[in-house]
Amino acid sequence: MHTIQLKSHKIEFDNDTVMYYQNWTGTLEHINEGGDIKFIHLPEVFQEGEFDKVFEIIEHKQKNIIKIRFNENVYGQQSEELLAEKYINLIENVVNCPEKSLSEILDNDIKMVIERINDTYSPYDYDLRICDYIYIKANQNKDKIAIICENKKITYGELIEKSDKVVSNLIKRGVKSGDKIGVLMPRSIDLVVFLIAIMKADAIYIPIDEMYPVERIKYMIDNSNMNYLISASSERQNSMFLNDTVILLSPDEILNYTEDNTLKTSHKNEIAYILYTSGSTGNPKGVQIYHKSLTNALRAFSVKPGFSENDILYSVTTICFDIAELELFLPLINGGTLELATQKTISNINLLRDTIMKSDANVLQATPAFFKSLGADVFVNKKMRILCGGEAMGYELASMLLNAGVELWNMYGPTETTIWSSVFKVTDAEKIQIGLPIANTRFYILNDEYKNVSFDEEGELFIAGDCVSKGYYDNEELNRKKFIKSICGEERAYATGDVVKINKEEEILFCGRKDTQVKIRGYRIELGEIERRLEELNEIDTAIVVIRNGSMENKMITAFLKVNNDIEDIEISRKIEKWLPRYMIPVKYIRVSDFPKTLNQKYDRRVLEIMDIDDIIDKYSVNKEKNNNLLQKIKLLKTSLPVRFILLAIVVNLV
Repeated sequence: MHTIQLKSHKIEFDNDTVMYYQNWTGTLEHINEGGDIKFIHLPEVFQEGEFDKVFEIIEHKQKNIIKIRFNENVYGQQSEELLAEKYINLIENVVNCPEKSLSEILDNDIKMVIERINDTYSPYDYDLRICDYIYIKANQNKDKIAIICENKKITYGELIEKSDKVVSNLIKRGVKSGDKIGVLMPRSIDLVVFLIAIMKADAIYIPIDEMYPVERIKYMIDNSNMNYLISASSERQNSMFLNDTVILLSPDEILNYTEDNTLKTSHKNEIAYILYTSGSTGNPKGVQIYHKSLTNALRAFSVKPGFSENDILYSVTTICFDIAELELFLPLINGGTLELATQKTISNINLLRDTIMKSDANVLQATPAFFKSLGADVFVNKKMRILCGGEAMGYELASMLLNAGVELWNMYGPTETTIWSSVFKVTDAEKIQIGLPIANTRFYILNDEYKNVSFDEEGELFIAGDCVSKGYYDNEELNRKKFIKSICGEERAYATGDVVKINKEEEILFCGRKDTQVKIRGYRIELGEIERRLEELNEIDTAIVVIRNGSMENKMITAFLKVNNDIEDIEISRKIEKWLPRYMIPVKYIRVSDFPKTLNQKYDRRVLEIMDIDDIIDKYSVNKEKNNNLLQKIKLLKTSLPVRFILLAIVVNLV
């Protein structure tokens, strides 16, 4: 064994970090002999040319003293405490388990971190449904305003009285435990009443947006084996999508039915609702959400970001987007107030801005695209808590909102794991992360072999815990693919398809998607579904649909087409609108003679996403004149309108 005596050894890791090993002793100030980690604030310790982080190991009295000096404008104390802990853990493993390889030690390190962030256990009564929590709060606050919608209001006492009436009348019309009930109603107080009543009746609600095309509604009804449809639409409209097995119920008739409403309800059904999301096969798929999952999620959100009986939430989200469950029910389980925007208000950006500025609401949840179109000036002088999620927030938007003085939260989570799975309070626009898992929720970042990835290594995010849904209705093949059994010691975990990484500060960062699924304005979209609908048209041979960035980082659906016969853009949109909601209709169509390919001769979507449109047209276009005319119109629009109006034009076209 050779001992090398070095007075000082220096290793530079990067431009701002250095490590010193000192094996001489002298007068060392601020040394903590007890062995614990101790931090001492030394103002202005850094001089010009000093590294932002200095990691120093000093031999002293048969001990190694670890000193970390860091620039507090660059690094935080928590991250440096973690660094010290990990270094000590590394040394202990090397000494105690010399047979271990470095990769094994580091793998154990990441496992310890995962165990720490997954320590989310929080007890709750999962036999209590969200409707039960609402009734408990209602009995405590009968005279308090529960819901506001335009000039209409309803107290908690009136809310449960009306809900009881609906429950009784649903049961008298034959509704049983576990029956599936479609809800096709305008945004109103009565909409919330019916959703609460359906849960109370132990049935399952399936939300349907009035803006959906007929064929999509018909598919949802048929695929879900729906038992009842509560529809405020006309008889003619209902006849377009109903089948012979579905019983049609009128909300007005149920509300006006006056017989005794003292029927008892059961609690056998485990599913609260089925929500249909975009599907890669060309059809939407129904996600079945447990009552316990909804209860767990909303209880967690009550703590962080937080909601109290003094809060008022302004709701703008369609009921077909699962984050609407947070908006509709979070205020009511906490004794707060829900202010529900009508479809008329949401569709008029100026009216919406004016309404928000005049409202007493202090909580608003929406997607990044919504906040970009709304603008941040509406929040000035208002103490607003903003919940933003559904797609990446971005530096520009975060800066805009933080500068308006809001309390900003980044929300993350797929529909399959119930609304949001993690939350993060944003205080610095340059440091946005998806946050740590909520109560009774666990995250695993794995490679293709289902092994933990190392720090700063990308992997797929798997989510486990009480948040995980039952799966897709009547789609066992997809359930086996997406809901993985017996993984990481979990009974089931959902494979999100999201690529993330965890850094040494234990921050989880979103990196992208593994597949062609994207989110635009919070709507989850399978690009494959759009492609299949386009390729069903006789005039189109092959379609590749990608997302391209427009102004203000706005995402635009763009379809590249190889056509058999000429067809106008407006005709393409008209035909696929029979199946696809408006937010899934491409903004532009570009005809090509061929597609760019990868080395293994697969279509190169990445080129179509990032290559300049002019270059694509020059290289691949079959109709340069037509495509160039389209580009000139887009460029003219960009140069002739203010940014906000360009963005609004896109929103109106897609939503």
